[in-house]
Amino acid sequence: MSHNKHIPRICARIIWITTLLAALAANAHTPALRDHPKKEKACPAGSPLCQVSNLTVEMPKEFLALRVISNSYIARENSVAVLTLNNGFPKPIQEIAMVVEYLDAQGKRIFATTYAASASPLISPTWFSENLPSQYSIVPWKTSVAAGANFSIGATSGLTSGACPAQARATLLHIAFQNGTHLDWSAPNWQLPVQPEAIPGKFQIDVPPPSFLPATFLVRVHVPAPNGALIPSAQIRLLRGRLSPFFNEMRDQMLTWRYWFELRGGKPVDGDVLLLIRVHAANDRAGENSLPLARADAPETLGVVDVVPQKAFGQWAVFYGGANLINNSPAQTEQ
Repeated sequence: MSHNKHIPRICARIIWITTLLAALAANAHTPALRDHPKKEKACPAGSPLCQVSNLTVEMPKEFLALRVISNSYIARENSVAVLTLNNGFPKPIQEIAMVVEYLDAQGKRIFATTYAASASPLISPTWFSENLPSQYSIVPWKTSVAAGANFSIGATSGLTSGACPAQARATLLHIAFQNGTHLDWSAPNWQLPVQPEAIPGKFQIDVPPPSFLPATFLVRVHVPAPNGALIPSAQIRLLRGRLSPFFNEMRDQMLTWRYWFELRGGKPVDGDVLLLIRVHAANDRAGENSLPLARADAPETLGVVDVVPQKAFGQWAVFYGGANLINNSPAQTEQ
């Protein structure tokens, strides 16, 4: 696929990215967000890796009228964040997009995520294609946000981490007002990480699985930036786990997945993502704490892929970020 063909497909991307993010959000245990702890909680088996609220969110001076009223963040197999904002501008907001970085207590980036919402059936295609060509879905608003009104937007990511954020900062902001004017700002070299973009909902693996299940593998996926019109293939390196014919087949099929490029300053660059692959036993059920994710399993930012055996030999369902993709695959809904 050429780079030029990949970037402009904004409308198609929204449809099936929304499918994946909606699946992630449905599995995000969002009722826990209503409990607003001020500090990081202990993490017994089955509980969130991290759950915090009311972090300090650094905003640029041009957007101080966009006041942060409250916020919350929770991480399990995926990460879910919610921002409640106040429109302090004198005009109704028709469309908004934000990239927010979550940082630990030392100011180290954990990861960045995208918030976007619009009351217009037509987004600003030029702005999105030039500044945010990937890694977003747009929440539809029924009406614009009136001046002085509060509103909430959420962001769901397939990435998670045992590291808890202590602060956050906006690195990209875009607002389109109802009267057609807009306000835009970005920090130098703002970033979004590599993430899986389109994942088939199953593996077909015609060799026996490892003798002892569950089994885990940690891999690093290197996603090169486009080389002119060409998009080089991803590269996968095993960091932890035992090489086997089963792993080799799984890895080869993962090479057919599509990945979002890392973005820096809105431009694609080479990037890496860690994926923790958990191959379940026949009696395991992903998403039901049969193989709980402990903080030690995610000492740094990674995506969680659960591989669950089906009744037919060689068929394995694929979960990403706790979401079952077998009947709801972004790769299938792109058609």
